[in-house]
Amino acid sequence: MEIYYIGKKSDHTVDYQVYYFPKEKLLFQDDLVWISKNGQLEKAGTRQEGLYKAIKDFNLDVKTVVQSWPVSDYGVKTIIPFDELEKTVNIK
Repeated sequence: MEIYYIGKKSDHTVDYQVYYFPKEKLLFQDDLVWISKNGQLEKAGTRQEGLYKAIKDFNLDVKTVVQSWPVSDYGVKTIIPFDELEKTVNIK
């Protein structure tokens, strides 16, 4: 496991860390991605964009993003394929 400090890039807090598991190509974070379980992908918010930019800036090979919050069902994914995150950032 590798820990990366993304700080203000999270657009959520001044101090923010994400956890990368290189062998699994998995990134664990808390609450930056909001992709609906159902329906079309929507344009990424600033938190999603910040996470995406941090992944690219650190040159991490991520296939899956795992999110730990929300803990109850808000209708959003907690296991997110990286390509979906990327698509939301590229929506015009």
